[in-house]
Amino acid sequence: MKILIADDDNVSRLLLASSLKKLGYEVVAAENGLKALEAFRKDDFSVLILDWLMPGIDGPALCREVRKLPRENYTYIVLLTSLYGKSNYLVAMDAGADDFMHKPFDSDQLKGRIQVAERIIGLQRRVAEGARELREKNEQMEEDLKMARELQMALLPQQFPSMPRGVLPKESAISFSSFYYPMAAVSGDFFTVNRLSDTTVAVFIADVMGHGIRAALITAMMRALVDKFSAAAANPAAMLTKMNRSLRTILKHAENALFATGFYLVADTARSRILFANAAHPEPLLLHRLRGDLESISAKGSGGPPLGLLDDSQYQNCECPMAVDDFIMLFTDGLFEVAAPDDDIYSRERLMAAVRTRVSLPSAIMLAELFGEIRHFSKGVQFSDDVCLVAMDIKRLSDAGVAPAVQNRTDPCPIGGLPDS
Repeated sequence: MKILIADDDNVSRLLLASSLKKLGYEVVAAENGLKALEAFRKDDFSVLILDWLMPGIDGPALCREVRKLPRENYTYIVLLTSLYGKSNYLVAMDAGADDFMHKPFDSDQLKGRIQVAERIIGLQRRVAEGARELREKNEQMEEDLKMARELQMALLPQQFPSMPRGVLPKESAISFSSFYYPMAAVSGDFFTVNRLSDTTVAVFIADVMGHGIRAALITAMMRALVDKFSAAAANPAAMLTKMNRSLRTILKHAENALFATGFYLVADTARSRILFANAAHPEPLLLHRLRGDLESISAKGSGGPPLGLLDDSQYQNCECPMAVDDFIMLFTDGLFEVAAPDDDIYSRERLMAAVRTRVSLPSAIMLAELFGEIRHFSKGVQFSDDVCLVAMDIKRLSDAGVAPAVQNRTDPCPIGGLPDS
């Protein structure tokens, strides 16, 4: 350990240096405060022993200057003086000193004080090392989360399909818009949009219980399951049933219950209908722009339980008609279960009222404004859940031949609307 001493008294300085060297320490001696400060700036010293009264810059002033300098390792400072009294002790501590010794110093006392300094410096360095390791781990975690976010965003649709295949997006029979807001680096919300034919498209939206990495991992599993069961893509009930079985096989071994809500629909421009199945997910909204009517796409009691929660969950297909200029909005519950500072809640009824006032807006602008309104309602309070919105605009219906019916019982589940407000 290297020690710097500063004392303008030659005898005192030599005795102090000699005593410290006998104890096995490396010592640098300065004859005044200015030279000590110069030496400290050039080298790394663990301990400083400073005489209180020195010409140019005294011990307390030197102590303050030393504390201003940025150092990775802590420097233990002892003020050495012939002054007595509580007030002097307080001055020393206020200047940034760690200890206070009286002249003439006692060799045993000096040894004890330096041993205390060694323990404190050792503890400080262990703390600093721990902080450095923690900082490095946090930086690595941030990098991992950044990569996880990039990968998760890559799982979301990067562009939407046109119907029929090959037409320009502006000429597509159905156009899409989306809005995605993860409350953390990664999200438990996700959606897929897949063209099944020139007249049908499948949309799936899901919300995994919880947030962060655990929820994001499950969304990745679900995204893979959508691809795995692509043969059932035209049958919403079959798709949800298969996904539930696979998720249950994986999630039932988790220590805590894990599940996801989901809504799967197939929009068919040849049949002018929406075929759908619900796994405990918030009911999408259907806006008839021409009439200005807004309704909920409801299974009327035919919805099933969340995905991954029960072994033998069954889901049922329902259908409802769709028309030109219809607007369909799917979303997760983070959109409307938002609390304001006064504990008021942005409810589903408020969401529906907000949609009604924006009947004439383009879908992308409507989604952005809805989110902006909810943020304004929350008065800047951080959202407690992820937010995901997917919108569909029915531009025209198809004259193509009708495809074979889905081989699964389909009920004409009427669309359930909430009362107008």
